[in-house]
Amino acid sequence: MTGLTQNRPNLLANLSVARRLYFLILLPLVLMFAIGAFSITSLNSDMQTFKTINSQVNAITTGNLYIRRMLRRYMLLLHDVNIGKVSPEDALGRLDWLEKDFKENLIPAYQKFKGEQGKSTITEMERMFPMISKSKELLRNGDRAKLELYLQNDLEQDFIPIRDKLEEEIQKDNKAVNQSFVETEGRLRNFLVIGTSTLLLGTLLTALLGYLIYKSIDDSLEKLTNTVRAIAAGNINARARLTGKNELAELGENFDRMVEERIA
Repeated sequence: MTGLTQNRPNLLANLSVARRLYFLILLPLVLMFAIGAFSITSLNSDMQTFKTINSQVNAITTGNLYIRRMLRRYMLLLHDVNIGKVSPEDALGRLDWLEKDFKENLIPAYQKFKGEQGKSTITEMERMFPMISKSKELLRNGDRAKLELYLQNDLEQDFIPIRDKLEEEIQKDNKAVNQSFVETEGRLRNFLVIGTSTLLLGTLLTALLGYLIYKSIDDSLEKLTNTVRAIAAGNINARARLTGKNELAELGENFDRMVEERIA
């Protein structure tokens, strides 16, 4: 009687069982490392983007606050003095506070958030100080006619360029923030697609490798078991004939040699 059909040689047959299991464990680890590295890179990029967005939002808030204080605590204050609602002495104290607030808080904050990009706007904002000094001089002189003339002819001309420059920068920052959000959303979407695809592909590859390793071991054991059963049933020509360079192939070769020696 002829022996059982010889196994077809394959790549896994030349690897030891331990190495096959090692590759089965290694593949998910490599997959996890790749996804982790990609995640860290993506998150770091998004973190930098969010820092930029945060600076732009703070610059917008500071710019808006500057404009509001120019309107409410400077222009309206002078109009209140002109109509007698606020005394010149009280107005001088408020202007001192406003000037200090601009110098120590708002302008440094805006410069911090905008950096080099905000130089031209800061130069425009600093034009407020000569305006405040001029208003203080008018209030100290107590000449309401000159104050009224200033309010009618010069105040808006001094104020409008500063307001327009700030509003222009605020619009730019708004557009930049919206663009950054769109870009970040796109990157996150790509990250989800790539991460999900990589995970699915890696899972399939791991499952396939696991199945191939299982089959390579199971086929060898089944061949060896069937050979033992065939010989036990009286088929002395049955041989395992396991191929490859691994523990199971060596076991099969030694078993076939033992059978040949016993028959001889």
